[in-house]
Amino acid sequence: MVYVACRVLKGTAHVADEEELVEVAWCNRRMLVEYVPYPFYGLRT
Repeated sequence: MVYVACRVLKGTAHVADEEELVEVAWCNRRMLVEYVPYPFYGLRT
């Protein structure tokens, strides 16, 4: 699994490869702990 930090510029987030991923979600840094329960490199809440 890969997590990427980015900013929305335009368009809608979507799963491009349904064989590899189930869903995509936009979230703020504080919400990341719901998706990544272990320490996240460089995360400061």
